[in-house]
Amino acid sequence: MKHLTDAKVRAAKIADGKYLNDTKVPGLRLELRSIKSGVGKYWVVRVSLGSKRPDISLGAYPAVSLDEARKGAEEKRAIAATGVDPRKKAKKAKAKGVPVSPNIKTFEYAAEEWIKTNEASWTPGVTDDTRGRLVRHVYDHIGHLALDDIDGPMILALLKRREG
Repeated sequence: MKHLTDAKVRAAKIADGKYLNDTKVPGLRLELRSIKSGVGKYWVVRVSLGSKRPDISLGAYPAVSLDEARKGAEEKRAIAATGVDPRKKAKKAKAKGVPVSPNIKTFEYAAEEWIKTNEASWTPGVTDDTRGRLVRHVYDHIGHLALDDIDGPMILALLKRREG
């Protein structure tokens, strides 16, 4: 099966089925619904949260493009992989008045800014070693998380993983 393309999404009709799966991002699909003016197209991603597999809405096409839906789906799946429910995270952010967007500063962004700030006073070896350790041991686990979402137990779990 081939990946979805913008042309396929644009041309999608109810006759194609109730939904079209994107093979590029696991769990991402375009749901097709009959509406008065034709076909409603809605992006949805299914994530795994323990034994549950909730569907999370990413928005309607064309307001949310294929690329934006893929990025959103990857972000939701990454959050779910840490054991956090992306729906609750979004509600929490909305209640705080924080915009839910990929522009929120992540741990990886903050760490790279810290490296840039200190790079001039470090030797090239220290800079490379520091970045390498973060890439190998930290970014995969918490690099994608917003700084406000990282708590003590997450850091302890990361350190214990590194110990063992």
